[in-house]
Amino acid sequence: MIDQRANEVVRTRMRMMKSRRLQVSAKLAGAALLLSVASGCGQQQNNHHEPVARGRWQAFRTACAGDIQKFCADDQRKRRCLKNNVDKLSDSCKAALSAPRNNGGANNNGGND
Repeated sequence: MIDQRANEVVRTRMRMMKSRRLQVSAKLAGAALLLSVASGCGQQQNNHHEPVARGRWQAFRTACAGDIQKFCADDQRKRRCLKNNVDKLSDSCKAALSAPRNNGGANNNGGND
């Protein structure tokens, strides 16, 4: 009788442990899925805005090409150089320089800030 009761207790504990393992596995799988979806959304958003930021940078470079050559040819940080010489710049470059960047804080200007 004692052996039978001991076996029953062991089986009950084994079922409880299996149930807990399944619960933990389900939670881990859910967390992994959530992270995967969140990560995919972030990548999609960044990829969506990247061509726009690149296009803005190209427009900026085009509008300021002459001013960059004239005032900032030897300077590694073109945008900073242009801001330091803003009173000497062409009107088109001033407009491009004052336009909002709105690129999520990413530095898409090739390191020429």
